[in-house]
Order: sequence, then C-alpha cells, then structure tokens
Amino acid sequence: MHYLKTISPLLVLICIQFVAAAQKAKYADGYTGYNAQVAGITGNNIHVWSASAEYPYRNLSNITLTLHIFSPDMHLTKEKKVELGEINSWSIDFKHESNFYYANIVCISNTDKRLLLKVDQDGNINDVSDMPVTWTSSSNTDEKNRYFTMVRKNNNMFFVDIENAKTGPVNDGNITFLPGENFKPDANYQKILIKKININTRKSTQVILGSAYKKFYYPLVTVTDTAILVSVLSEQAPAGKNNNGSFMLLARLDTNITQTGLNHLFLQPTNTIENEIYLPLRIFEMENNVLILSKGLYKKEKVNYYFTENQNSTNTAAPMLYSPYITNSLKITIIDEKNNWLKDTIIENLGNNKNLELDNFFTVESGKGIDLFCSRKYGASKKGITHFSMNAAGNFKEEDMIVDVHYDYFMPDAKNLAPGTALIPFAYRGKRGLMKLEYAPAE
Repeated sequence: MHYLKTISPLLVLICIQFVAAAQKAKYADGYTGYNAQVAGITGNNIHVWSASAEYPYRNLSNITLTLHIFSPDMHLTKEKKVELGEINSWSIDFKHESNFYYANIVCISNTDKRLLLKVDQDGNINDVSDMPVTWTSSSNTDEKNRYFTMVRKNNNMFFVDIENAKTGPVNDGNITFLPGENFKPDANYQKILIKKININTRKSTQVILGSAYKKFYYPLVTVTDTAILVSVLSEQAPAGKNNNGSFMLLARLDTNITQTGLNHLFLQPTNTIENEIYLPLRIFEMENNVLILSKGLYKKEKVNYYFTENQNSTNTAAPMLYSPYITNSLKITIIDEKNNWLKDTIIENLGNNKNLELDNFFTVESGKGIDLFCSRKYGASKKGITHFSMNAAGNFKEEDMIVDVHYDYFMPDAKNLAPGTALIPFAYRGKRGLMKLEYAPAE
C-alpha cells in the first residue's frame, strides 16, 4: 500500500502533463488597454493595439492608441503611442507584407479622419496616409445591412442586394427561380441580385435569383479562389400558411458570376429546433464541401410592466408583451459539392454544454476544417474556454481548455497567430491582458 500511495500522485502528474502538452496557456507579463486588437506576428514579434479608454460613442473622448510589442514567449518588450484626439469611436484593420504591415485606422468624430500607418517588426511607425494601399483581404464593409452586403477581394467588389420586383410579360431567362416555385407573367417576387464589379475596368457580371413565396434577408457572401458562396435567410411566414418555416438558401457560383456558372441551389428549412431559426454567420469551403456556421435564435416571450396614472392619481401596473431573440445554440451545416445536405451539428446550452456563452466565441478556418472557441461560465466569477472542432468529413470533437478560470475572455477579439496557436484578450479586476493558447487544430 505504501508504494501505491507514492506512485498514484506521480501517475496523476504524468497524466496532467500529457493532456496539457496539447493545450498550453501562456500569459503576457504586461497589460494592455481597452478593446485590444491583435495585428498578429511581424518578424519574430507579436503586435497588439489597444486604446486608453472604452468607446465613448455619444460623447467625445480623448483617445490614445498604444502599440504593444511582445516576444514569442509573451514578454512585453516595447510600447509606442499614437494620439487620435477627441473622437466618438475608432476602428483598425491590418494588411501584412513580407516584413511590415499597414494599420488602417478610421476615427469617427465631428470631423472624421483616417490614418494609414506603416509599421515594422520593431515598432517603427511611419504615417503614409497620403499613399493609396489596396487591401487584398476579403472582409465585409460597413454597408452591410438587412438587405445588402458588399465584399472586396483583390481588384473586385462583390455585392448581394435584395429588393422587391415584378416579372415582365415573358420571363427572358435572366432570372433563376427557386426550386419548386412557379411564376406567372407580371407576378411580384423578391429579387436577389449577385454582382461582381472589377474596380479597374468597371466591367461587371451578375446573376439574379427570384422567389415569389419567401422573403429573404441578411445576405452573407464568401469569396474564395474557386467559388462565390452566397447565403440568405428567409423570414417565417404567418402561421397557417404553406411553408411558413424559415429557410436557408445557399448559392454556389463560379468566380466569374455567370448564369451558366450557377450550380444547383441549396434550400432547406432552418427550424432544426422548435421555435428557433438559424442565421448564417460564416461560410467555409473545405475540400469539396461547404460548412456553414449559423446562430440559433430563439424568440423568447417576456412580459414587462410599466406604470400609468389613472383618474384617481394612482399608479397601476399594465402588462406589455415583447419577444426578443436570444442566442440558444450554434449549428454547423455540411453541404457536399452537389449542394446536397450531409449533416447538421448543433451546439446547445444543454447537458454537458450548459453555461456556454454562445455570443462570445471566435472561429479559425483551415483547409481541413474549422475550430470554434467559446467562453463558458463555471460559476458566478469563474469562466473557461471550450474548443469545438469539425473537419470537412463531419468528424466533431469537444474539449475544455486548461486556462485560468478567474479571467473574462474576449473571444470575438481573439486572433489565430499560426496553426494551433491563438492569442486571446482577457480582463481581470479592471486590468486587461493577453493569453497565448496552444491547441490541436481540426484534422
């Protein structure tokens, strides 16, 4: 028995070290400011920008940005300051070159301004705001709304615009109607315009999709080297009507966006869970399959009471019913190269996954699959991170990461530094810091 008491703790220690080898958390020895934005790795250093105060929004506030430079082992080596002045808000995005990057800073105030800074790995900053720089990364612009979105990829702009329209006396073949829908001449329908414009030549190509029975909104577009992937969500029709559920549409086009390049459309109800609709958030192209990450929105009815004064000068409570949408789950849908549905995987706040903070997550894309990191509450003041991964074949894994449970992790501001390594901002007792997390990526 004496030997068992001696060996057991050793075995436990070996097991813990074996598990921790695949997921190591390293915390920076220096703090950041508010709204930390990770530029990434430049040379051998890690660059992070943060602000001296929260976004003031309604009121003007004097904001200073700080560039924090960390070594690979998360040691703070240098800081540089950039004064923005009195502003309402700011945003920053980055474009990396071989040994430097551009920091594009937009400030909103009474007099809006833009700064374009050239930053090398040692933190030397040059203001090149007068020099035009073409962004080659694909990202949604501020014009995205309920019926419109725009994405830029290299020298091309990609638009998706949804509007009401009316067919002519004869369909000339320029409109692709959704499967199962019959159109009559001079019928009202909803038009989904997908368009590509070359910025240099102004030449354009387009495709028009049409639906007479469904109303779509919140378009989403992803541009890859081989395809244009467009997803939209339909509203739920009033109860009692045919096909009153919410539907998700996926259109897969070639990079030229031509009618002949439009493959079969994917159209499927989103109501996997009762009273829940799934709003597409991101589209990933994995090998020959497409993965769509959606947010499960549940319409939760609540009753509030407000007070009104009656004739006798007394206050009485009157009920007021409203129905806000809350995030109840996340769903990963897999569609094959012929736009056939293969699999739905739903992450719910039930069973072992309860207390997930489903609005506090970020995703990492690779050619083999996606990794999703979500914050989880363990108690009133303790939080952790759960890692979900899925490959193109639909194999799904889940693991709780070994992190400090006393911190509040800001997952939407996290960034993947390299395959298997993510940098995640956090807050603790009014201070803000950074954690470098190693993990086993989807394969």
